[in-house]
Amino acid sequence: MKNIKTLLFALLATSFTLQSCSSDDDNNNPIEQNGSYKDGIFVLNEGAMGSNNAEVTFFKNGAATQNLFKTVNPTLNLGNVATSILFEDNDGYIVVNLSNKIEVVHATTFESKGTITANLNNPRYIAADDNKIYVTNWGDSTNPDDDFISVFRRSDLAFEKKIDVKEGPDQILIENNKLVIAHSGGWSNGNSVSIYNLATNTLENITVGDVPSAMVEENGIVYVLCSGITWGGTPSAGKLVKINLNTNSVTQTINFADGQNPRFLVEENNQIFYTLNNQVYRLALQDNTLPQNALFAFDATYIYAFNIHNGAIYIGDAKDFASNGEVKYYSLAGNLLGQFSTGIGPNFIAYN
Repeated sequence: MKNIKTLLFALLATSFTLQSCSSDDDNNNPIEQNGSYKDGIFVLNEGAMGSNNAEVTFFKNGAATQNLFKTVNPTLNLGNVATSILFEDNDGYIVVNLSNKIEVVHATTFESKGTITANLNNPRYIAADDNKIYVTNWGDSTNPDDDFISVFRRSDLAFEKKIDVKEGPDQILIENNKLVIAHSGGWSNGNSVSIYNLATNTLENITVGDVPSAMVEENGIVYVLCSGITWGGTPSAGKLVKINLNTNSVTQTINFADGQNPRFLVEENNQIFYTLNNQVYRLALQDNTLPQNALFAFDATYIYAFNIHNGAIYIGDAKDFASNGEVKYYSLAGNLLGQFSTGIGPNFIAYN
């Protein structure tokens, strides 16, 4: 789960190479002759806490390249516990939580374009528009009132301003000239979404469900998956909450059954997909009730990443958080299409 990920990682790491079905060589380098990486899957590996070994796995045409960042930038180190990665136009942004930095790379060559190190404090997730990037920050773990959004110019990576927000800002997206921020709670449990109007510089907080951990937007509606409380408080079940961005209001709340704590959320072809107990579920955006039956079940020790691309569902397994993880990918019908090794803690799957 993404909220308190750093703390969870430490607990799991103290308590405890598969290859692609289409290729038996995880060391093949699928770099193209023009020196660019594109049209492939990027897996962000957070690495072992304190070891400065966060890295990126690149997968294309049945072959996986490990340690992509170091391969392309041999004099640089990605850092300590990478949290998220975003591609926007020709730029790639990698948020490195405990190193308090953002590595900026060329989106296709993966060559370094610069590093942001100032005005960050426990950065988590990132969103971007044509001119700016917006980064959620947890701040100091002992201070519930110092969480914020950092705003930087894309053109020269210069800092512009800080937006103070409630504790535990995590996932963030931009739509209709508004920032939508899910407050999973940071080192506690949150239950709200903030909407910041970029035109008026006003902030509004909306109560949703416990631990809003994932969001997608479609046609002016934000779908917020709330995982519910599983630690540090009275246990609660998950919710799927729909927010109308025109009115900044909740239009519907769909409750999961007691004991159900869903995770991850992806939109594909006007359908949303989520996971629950190592099963994948699907429902149409207009549906008002949750599906009774899973789309399919999958095999993973600890699911840590989830995404869909070109009709394939990619699932990252962190295993014991101390050794290499893996990604398995399935058809929408649940047929295993392939698998490949990753680095330690594969926590984010993106494509470009």
